[in-house]
Formats: sequence, C-alpha cells, structure tokens
Amino acid sequence: MLETKICTKCGFQKSVNDDFWKLATSKDGIASVCKSCRKVEKTNYYLRIRDDASYKNKKRLANYPSKYGVTYQDKQLALFAQGGVCAACKQKATLWHLDHCHKTSNVRGVLCQKCNQALGMVNDSVERLESLIGYLKGDRKLLFLPEVTI
Repeated sequence: MLETKICTKCGFQKSVNDDFWKLATSKDGIASVCKSCRKVEKTNYYLRIRDDASYKNKKRLANYPSKYGVTYQDKQLALFAQGGVCAACKQKATLWHLDHCHKTSNVRGVLCQKCNQALGMVNDSVERLESLIGYLKGDRKLLFLPEVTI
C-alpha cells in the first residue's frame, strides 16, 4: 500500500493516511488532490458563488423543466411580464421563486423569497392569511398579562 503520494495541485509529496481523502472511484482508492488543496478549491468556489444570485437562481431552476414544465427563460419572461417585481408584494428582490399550487403543480407567478416563504408557512390558506390580517389590524393588547406601570 502507498505511504505517500504527490498532490496533483500543489506538487508536494504527502502522507496518504493524513493528507489525502479516500476516493473509491480513483485507481488507487485515494484522491489525487491533497486535503489542504481541496479545502482551498472549495473555499474559492463558495466565495465565487456565495453572492451570485443569478448562479443560485439557475441552480435552483435546474430541476424546474422536469418538475413544473417551466424553463429558466419562462421564469425570466414571467418576471418581466410582472414588471420585474414580486407578484404579491410588488417589490424588487434578488432571489426569486416560482410559486405553484401544491395540489395541481400549476405555476401561479414569480415571488420574492419572503412572500414565497410566507405562503408556505400558512400552507396557502386564505383563511389563515385573513386571520393574520385581522390580527395585525386589531388591538393586540395582551389581555392575560397583568397591568404593569413603569
């Protein structure tokens, strides 16, 4: 069994047991890039895509053609038709979601992340949303707490 191996990234000879990951798909069962070089690769990759909203949207939409019958271009056209704003709150955003009916899977529009999550939290229930609106408009004095004078 190998004791050392040369990393294909940095070119240094390193201990197989301490400095390389096991990799069943490689010929010798050991990764060709050492752990420290792999860590640098992963860090650079995540730094590059971390704030790239277009990358995140493309990745998120990769499964939409098969799941919802909607392509990335379809989503962009729908967003353009909505004036580039959320179909619910009419605000601009950087992260967009295709809103769909969970019963029929029909796409209803493009929502910002907050509106999409809000609908998800109430299970698309009109009654629950109306109840929340009533709560927000009403006097929310906590009746069960004793009066405290400061």
